[in-house]
Amino acid sequence: MSKQVANPADVYCVAAEWRAQAGQEKRVAQLLLKIAVAVEQHEPGNLQYTAHQDPVEPGHFFLYEQYINKEAFEAHRQTAHYQEIVINQIVPLLTERKVFFYLPLV
Repeated sequence: MSKQVANPADVYCVAAEWRAQAGQEKRVAQLLLKIAVAVEQHEPGNLQYTAHQDPVEPGHFFLYEQYINKEAFEAHRQTAHYQEIVINQIVPLLTERKVFFYLPLV
């Protein structure tokens, strides 16, 4: 984490697993790169946004995100880039979307 966090116990972690429809793997990967850039450029409350693609099953994606707190995560979900890229463009290309939330222990 290179950004300042007022209270490390407030860091809000998001882990997500997505599965793309057959034939949509490349498009989902391209859109994930686009949202990662937008998050980095426009969201000061984001600490990390990392997207991974399974090398064996290219339609399986894993995302790991950290925010300075839950409010920063909620703000992320209200951004125009999240609504346009994730909700309007990526979600329709998925067959499965699991999202998990965590708080740090230490």
